Parts: sequence; C-alpha cells; structure tokens
Amino acid sequence: MLDGRIVGGEDANINDHLYVVSVEHNESHICGGCILNENMVLTAAHCTKDKKAEIFQVRAGSNHTDTGGTVVNVKRVVQHPRFHSPSKNYDVCILELVASLTIGIKINLPLINEKVPIGAEAETVGWGRKAENIYEVSHLQKVKIKRITNDKCNLSYPGRITSAMFCFFEDMKDTCQGDSGGPLVYDNKLIGIVSWGIGCARPQYPGVYVNLAEPLIHTFITNATNKYSL
Repeated sequence: MLDGRIVGGEDANINDHLYVVSVEHNESHICGGCILNENMVLTAAHCTKDKKAEIFQVRAGSNHTDTGGTVVNVKRVVQHPRFHSPSKNYDVCILELVASLTIGIKINLPLINEKVPIGAEAETVGWGRKAENIYEVSHLQKVKIKRITNDKCNLSYPGRITSAMFCFFEDMKDTCQGDSGGPLVYDNKLIGIVSWGIGCARPQYPGVYVNLAEPLIHTFITNATNKYSL
C-alpha cells in the first residue's frame, strides 16, 4: 500500500514538539501537520485531496488526538499546483485557519537547495500506527531515522523518487499510516514532511518524505504564507 506511513518509536512530549498538530477530518485524526505561523499549517496534499476546507480542524498543544490542546477550524486548503496524486510528487498543502492558534510555535524551514548529508539522523513525530496491522495510537510518538541516497531509494521504488522527495531508513523504525503530513526535523529545521512508502518498517522499503528545500516547494510555501497570512 502506498501511504504516508510511527513504528519502533517511543512516547514523545508535545512540549518538546510544539510545532506539531493533529489534522482532523470530522473530528477524527487523519494526518499530522506543522505550524508555519499562528494561522497556517503545513501538511501533505494527499491528506486533503478533493475535500472541502470546512471538514478539517487542527489540534495543537496536546499529546493526544482526541482531547486537550486547542482546536481550530480550517478556512482554506491550498495545494501545491504541481501535486500529482498517483506519484505523490509535490505532496504539499497549506491549511489556512479561521482563527489564530493561541498555542504552539512555528519551526523554521531550510534554505532553498539546502542539503541534508547522507547518513544524517533526523527525527519525526506523529500519531500514526505502531505497525501496519495496528490502529492509530492517540499518544504522540517519536522516532529517529537516517538519510539514504535517492539512487538507493530508487532501487526500491524504480523511477518514483524525484528531486521533490528524499528517503530515510532505519531498521525496524519508520512512520506509518496516520503520520502523513507530519514533520521530519534535522538540525532544528523542518526539512521534510511524511509522504508515502510501501508498508511500514519493511526492510526493503524506505520511507519517502517531501523535500522542503526543493525550490518549487520552498517558494510555494513562502509565497502562500505571505499571501494568506492574516
């Protein structure tokens, strides 16, 4: 199954990750998200494809997806104009909120074309499944994974890995269904968001993430943030 997909992780504390939100559809968690500013959240485009803004909410400042924190409705869904659903290329979306968040903090993006070294260890957090056959957990999880080359990743996904993507892998550790749209953090920067992969923590299939330093993605986020900020 191709999906945004935490496995092999541990409990996290939202106070250490205040830029993370739960994106909810009709009050149920579907994806993660990252705070860009007090009224904008970044998530994966496949989380919102063909859906209206008014069915979404975001929950900030809570370790759980079903209680606590601050819940704010979504006013506008802005998907990357190059998003291609079958391939999940340019899998980026911005949610404009109806009101400003009173809890949470933003996290900085990398520079355009900023490189993440091969072998670098990044961290991702989310409320996704702990395994392919286990339903979503409500307490925030975290896990660390390492960058591999796109060429190596393409051996698992022939011809699928583009410059708008990069891949991370660690044995028995991964993101899983419900983690899509959540953060990938390295050097205190939001370098990526959870996008897709086959299964969860399968040894032959790395996790694929949106590369936020890719010029057309970085520019889209910057322009949208300036345009839709209150």
